[in-house]
Amino acid sequence: MTDYLLNSVPDSIVLRDLASHDHRQKDADALLIAHIAVVDERRLYLGLGYSSMLEYCVAQLNHTEDSALKRIRVGRAARRHPALFVAIAEGRLHLSGALLLAPHLTPDNALDLIAAASRQSKLAIERLLAERFPRPDFATCIAPELSGNKVAPGPPVPSESQAPGVSTGPLSSHSRATPLSPGRVGWQTTVDDETQELLDEFQSLISHSAPTAGMAELLKRALTIAVTHEKKRRFAVGAKGRSRVVAAKGRDIPDSLLREVYVRDGGCCTFTGPNGHRCGSRRKLEVDHKTPVALGGATTLDNLRLLCRAHNRFEAERVFGKEHMQRAVELAQRERAKEQVAAQAGAERAAERAAERETAPSGPRDEALQQLHDDVVAALRALGYNEQQSLGGAKVADENPKATLEECVKLALGPLSRKVRHRGAMRAKSST
Repeated sequence: MTDYLLNSVPDSIVLRDLASHDHRQKDADALLIAHIAVVDERRLYLGLGYSSMLEYCVAQLNHTEDSALKRIRVGRAARRHPALFVAIAEGRLHLSGALLLAPHLTPDNALDLIAAASRQSKLAIERLLAERFPRPDFATCIAPELSGNKVAPGPPVPSESQAPGVSTGPLSSHSRATPLSPGRVGWQTTVDDETQELLDEFQSLISHSAPTAGMAELLKRALTIAVTHEKKRRFAVGAKGRSRVVAAKGRDIPDSLLREVYVRDGGCCTFTGPNGHRCGSRRKLEVDHKTPVALGGATTLDNLRLLCRAHNRFEAERVFGKEHMQRAVELAQRERAKEQVAAQAGAERAAERAAERETAPSGPRDEALQQLHDDVVAALRALGYNEQQSLGGAKVADENPKATLEECVKLALGPLSRKVRHRGAMRAKSST
């Protein structure tokens, strides 16, 4: 058995062995970070039932969240700049220093910056970075002190934006709470005026049933309402549904099936690794077909399961291949970008039309616009559209004050025709 007290070991031997162990430890640290970086990059943790590299390091390797986050961030940077691995292994750069350098490293400056930071303290590296990458002064800020029970006691909790180093993406940790005693947790945070107004309004709304409710009770009641609402919206839990549906066609999942899947799976990811570890994540849950619909899978309770987004993507890549899924993701991203551009353009056009209406002369022109509106309604009614459709279509006359009657009717027929085709397609689908 190893004698960790070292009471009988001479001083010279203790110093010699300390230097030897320290050298081996630094080399081991570099290898540990290298392995963490590879597991992270290849997402090997997913197959073992963990939804993120952070969760794997904390639950499987028994690292603290802080040390795990540091190693993951440094590992990601070192994969791009391998000189970091060498500097850590040789003891020229400590983990905190590597974390400070990580967001500033580029292919052009990596070697020079690592050399300048070698064998420097954390404070010295912070000063080095301040010289090479100066930041603006902090803005002077005077915050009003909140009295009463506006802020729960406990130490300040840094937000994600205050965390040092590079962004962790999926590794971003939640705001932490401080356990105070059995069943009691301390929170402390800062909110904006709008949030404070919402809390004050909520306190007023429940003042009849809870006239003395403090911040803790307000939050509990508000969160209970919010959780109930989100469960109903996402998984139809608590919704007044129709009779139980055993199976459905296509990808659409009826509320009754959605509710059964959520309750059966306990509201968490069901992916289980080969070692028997179940993921259990409650974040970004999605309902997955065990056998994909594209491969003939049915929308039944037995073929549905809850998966977190990470394991849903992992399973899709296992079935369809990583390249196929990457193309699908890139296509979806391009489509979303197009929609955002179209929405922005639409908002700009609406703003321009609003400006035109504000600057348009009153009097006779208003009468002309009303006449154009009425003419468009009459034209649409003559084409067979009902009153509600015609009034909705005639809004183009209000949005295009310079357009002719023919142009307004053409603009109105576009969305009306699409709606008619959509209803026809829905009726055809339901009839099959």
